[in-house]
Amino acid sequence: ARPLVERGAIRFLGVVSPDDTAALLEAHDIYLLASEFEGMPNALIEAMGRGCVPIVTRMTSGIPELIRDGENGFMVPIGDAAAFADRLRVLANDPARRERMSVSAFQTVSGGRFRVEDMVQAYRNVFKRARDDVRSRRFVRPHGPISPPPPQIAGVSVFPVPLPHVEPDVGAFPSADDAEDFYDRIRSKLKISNPARAKEEECIRAAASRISLDGVRVFVSAPVWTCNGVNLWSEDLVRGLRGAGLDARLLLTEEATDLIQIDEPRLARPADIPCEELRVNGNDNWGARWGAMLRTLEAAAPCIYFPNYDWRHSCIVPALSQRVTVVGTLHDREALYTEHAARLGKYWNAVVATDRPIARHIRRQLPQLEDRMAAIPHGFCVPADLARKSPAPDGAVIVSIVRTPGDSEDQAGWMETLTLELARGEGAFRIVAIDPPPSLRDTLTGFGAEVVVHANRKEWLDLCRTSDFVVVSALREDSKRVVVEAMGHGCTTVLLSSGAPEDRLIRDGESAVVLAEGCRETAAARIRELAGDHDRRRRMAVQAHAAARNAGYCADEMIATYLDLFRRIMAAADIGMYRRKRGPIRPPPAYIEGTSIFAYRLWYFTRFGRFPSSADARRFREEAGSGPRSRFQGRS
Repeated sequence: ARPLVERGAIRFLGVVSPDDTAALLEAHDIYLLASEFEGMPNALIEAMGRGCVPIVTRMTSGIPELIRDGENGFMVPIGDAAAFADRLRVLANDPARRERMSVSAFQTVSGGRFRVEDMVQAYRNVFKRARDDVRSRRFVRPHGPISPPPPQIAGVSVFPVPLPHVEPDVGAFPSADDAEDFYDRIRSKLKISNPARAKEEECIRAAASRISLDGVRVFVSAPVWTCNGVNLWSEDLVRGLRGAGLDARLLLTEEATDLIQIDEPRLARPADIPCEELRVNGNDNWGARWGAMLRTLEAAAPCIYFPNYDWRHSCIVPALSQRVTVVGTLHDREALYTEHAARLGKYWNAVVATDRPIARHIRRQLPQLEDRMAAIPHGFCVPADLARKSPAPDGAVIVSIVRTPGDSEDQAGWMETLTLELARGEGAFRIVAIDPPPSLRDTLTGFGAEVVVHANRKEWLDLCRTSDFVVVSALREDSKRVVVEAMGHGCTTVLLSSGAPEDRLIRDGESAVVLAEGCRETAAARIRELAGDHDRRRRMAVQAHAAARNAGYCADEMIATYLDLFRRIMAAADIGMYRRKRGPIRPPPAYIEGTSIFAYRLWYFTRFGRFPSSADARRFREEAGSGPRSRFQGRS
């Protein structure tokens, strides 16, 4: 077509608005439709309605109802270019015939059954018949499972998705998560279709629109600041909420006490977000700590509190006032979380599962929490826009090599090999080794690598921003966050084995570098090659960022969902649709499935709850508040 375009015989107009399309049809005499398949094309009807003479392919469709060959248009065999050209010549050489056929085409559409008004009336007639058939029970739809289309129909790809997950009496789904989404939609529709629930929903929406979250204090609790997935999630949540204008902070409840010892390595505390420790004003015992927790939250009210996995201090939730909004989060299906929700869930304003399987588990185990449950995954920290990386001050190329939980100490030998190859070859490389096994740390330092152990989220994301390359052994479930966030920050990501990379995320040479099994020694050569090709790395960075943004739930989406949740549950409390029934504190059991949680006998009973001793009960009252209006004053 290029020569015809260059001669001006063909023009490609691109996307044209409906109004401009109508004007173009008015200005033309003939309309060509060379499709191999159509139903009853609206474009053809609109062209005839503007007086264009149609020349169309003769196909099995609704078109023969519209076109009378030789009277109001022409029909030619599919793919017969010569026949199209012949009919064009006929119309071009005989203006009178062209005019007659134009008038006939217009009359066919305007005087027949093809106007919008005709279509609307026809549908009204169909709706009336269908309604009458249902009312008279001439038509009764049989119940059955959903019926997705086949992968192909007559060679045309329709739904090429495996359906391995079967829900009895409901149907087959691509995954359990799809089935859960299906049930969620049905539940939400049932709520809306129920007049009382619909009215409640309308009231909540109206009240939520008036809720301002600016400056609201949010406490995200943890016993101690160790390296675990929940603490990393907590850091992302606090940082994201602060970015949205809330006064969010970490609250560590067991760092400043000798009552319990947690001998695990501590993470470096993030410098950019507040991190408080729960402290008591006098003698330290459990009653004092529970009272201090209560005082801390009530003094900041109205505020929002995330108990998280703080099993021993969250027991004060039943004693909190309505001014403290409680969001219980469930990060696992293990018994500790299930017991936590069973004991305290009825006092939580909302129950959040951080993935679909957890939500399914809790719905089965604790159906009474269904109405207040939401599933909000831990979003990937991927910026909306890709920033251009600034070169290191010394001009070095920064390569971060990451050992993920799936790499055993024996399997982590690749870190030593790669570091040595890059250190002794050509090019200036600065190597950062993240979480290498203890046996390799001195060796890697001797090769000139910087060793980082138990990086917090800020440290990791800072490395993503500054690193040119990030190397991991393979894309697995335990390494996906590392890969996605590195790609999302424009790092050239190198996978040392293909494993089972996701096609949408990993494309070798486009969004990442994937080495075949057994070719790990070529990693240094590939990195060295790409290090000198800045343009190619920039192109890969753009594609990697786009793939990462589409790889799943992002942190900005997670934060937006929590903000909406806060407004809704605070609105529900404001208008009286959720009221926490205050009660005594509810300490955890001594053991949960063999895990020691709170190995103290709670033999001292008060109206505020059970305590290990009378001294604990007294210190609880002292720490909880000594003002004249305190509900914890007076006799036990």
